[in-house]
Formats: sequence, structure tokens, C-alpha cells
Amino acid sequence: MSSRIPRIAERTNILVVGGAGFLGSHLCEFLLEKHNVICVDTYFSGKEQNIDHLLVNPHFEFIRHDIREPLDFKLFKGLERFRVAHIGVQHIYYLAGSVSPTVYLKHPVDVSMTCSAGTRNILDLAVEWRARLLFLSNAVLYGTVTEGPISEDQGGELDWRSPEEWYPSALRFGESLVEMYRATYSLETKIVRLFQTYGPRMHFDDGRFIPELIRAHLHNEEIVIDERFVKASCLYISDAVDALEKIMLTEKGAVYNLGSPTSYSIDELIAAVARLTGSEPRVRRALLDQDAALRIQYAWIQHARTPNMTLLRDAAAWFPVVLLEEGLQKTIDYMKALRGIRRINS
Repeated sequence: MSSRIPRIAERTNILVVGGAGFLGSHLCEFLLEKHNVICVDTYFSGKEQNIDHLLVNPHFEFIRHDIREPLDFKLFKGLERFRVAHIGVQHIYYLAGSVSPTVYLKHPVDVSMTCSAGTRNILDLAVEWRARLLFLSNAVLYGTVTEGPISEDQGGELDWRSPEEWYPSALRFGESLVEMYRATYSLETKIVRLFQTYGPRMHFDDGRFIPELIRAHLHNEEIVIDERFVKASCLYISDAVDALEKIMLTEKGAVYNLGSPTSYSIDELIAAVARLTGSEPRVRRALLDQDAALRIQYAWIQHARTPNMTLLRDAAAWFPVVLLEEGLQKTIDYMKALRGIRRINS
């Protein structure tokens, strides 16, 4: 016998800030199976095409809003069907701090203010409605810690004066603010430190290693890789969003690593993409200087760590299930289609 689909009024109201981004759009799609989803985004780094297919869903509402400014639900008539003015939201996912290196290296002030002013605004909303809050952080926060697997209680140094470390420094402040609110207002909060994640809806200008590698193969371009970038932990997007919901539903408030417990050598990843695209890899190794044009390589190295996943596995019985080649094939197929759309529109 099939289970009954809950009506709008019976569903949990969930707010996803940064919901038009790569990770956020997949999370919205995943949550819509059981919940009402309110997606907030400015399209600063997210893209409208990521959520176009969700706009017709009666359980989905999009709000274009900059979370660095307070969010007042009463201003949005579309939320009336979810009875938000009366019951508010029950869960909040704060995914607004961009993890795309090309974004946070180019717009450090905007990203940092999202991690500070934006985080405060969303925490105030969580206090108002006594909502559970999940704050998405990132593995770059571990600073100089490079040996893995890295556990949540480790922490390396950060040079807050260095442009490469403005983003992780902002994340550390965001995490501290979440902890302050948890302790002061007895909020239910979770902090998730995301390691390298990949999948469809990543774009050619994303700046992360997997889309850059696929782009180079699809366009028969050379890719230069820093000699210090030797391995990476790669988690497929469907495993990531499944983990986020499981973390939100755990009763224990904590800091969790989220990534693949398996790391791959860069040569393995290059060979896999070459095999799936049917192209010859044009890869050159070099020891790159960290000037403005090559800071992206520093971001790759910082994202290459392997997480210790014991805490999440024990708390939520979670483990990734998508195999590397399966996930890479889906990502390649999406980027091939994206390339075709670009050609049609050019």
C-alpha cells in the first residue's frame, strides 16, 4: 500500500538560504519530497536555472533576498499557503557562504559579510521561531592542518591578513556566532564542515577541481596542476544532501565533517575523467607561485584533505553510496549538455 502524501498544512516548513546554488538546489529538490521548502537566494553565486524546475511545485516558494539584510516573512504573500506568519519555519539550512573559489577569491567582502551579518540575521530568525539551524561551513577552516584523516577537534593556524585565508577566517567567525547563539538562547544548532563535493549543476566557471578537470578534457585544453596537489576526497551531491538531512534530524548538536572517507590520487581522477570523456589528458605539473592569477590552486590544495567521518557515521548511521565513476559520469553528462546550450546561445 502506498503511503499518503502529506498536505501543505501537514508538512514541515523548511528554509534553505542559498537554495539556488549547486548544493542548495539539490537540497531543495530532496526536501520537497516531504516538506514545504522556502528557498532564499540573490543569484549572487547561485543560478536561476538550478531551480527553474522547482518553481511549479506547490510546496516550493522562492524569495529573492539578500540575507545580509533581515528577512521578514510578512512581506511575502506567497508564504501564506504555508501559514508561515502563524507557525514560522521549523528547520533552517544556512548554505549562503559560497564554496566556489572563483567567487570567494573575487568577492571577499561580500562573502565575508554573508558569513557575519547574514549569519546573525538567520540566527535571529531561528531564535524568533525556535527553529533548528544547520550552518554549512567548509574544510578550508582547518587551516594549516594537512595530515588526515582530519577530525572535528583539530584546528590549524590561519593568517587572517592573507587573501587566501579571508574566507576560512570568515567561516570561523560564522561558526563562533552560531555557538554564541546556541549557548545564549538554547538554540538547536548543527555545524557541518563540507569537504570537496561534486555533481550536476556545477558550472564551467565554478573554479573547483572536478569541473575544471572536466572542462579541460571536454575542450581539449591543458590543465596545470600544482605539484603539492596530490590527492582529493570527492563526495557526490546526492550523498551530501542525504547527509545534511540526517544531521539536521539528529538530536545531538555538534560539529560534523561531511565528505568522502575515501581519497583518490589526482592521477586516478585524471585517468577516470579521461576514460569517461574519451579524451587524452593534457595535464602539466608545476610548482606554482601564489600570485593573484594562481590562487585558485591554493584553494584546491586546501580542499584536498580527507575527513574523519566517525562522528557522523555514529550519530546518523550515514555512509556514501555513489561510486566515483557513477558520479563523474553524471557530472560529465550535465557539463556536456551545458556546453551544448552555450553553443546554441552563442
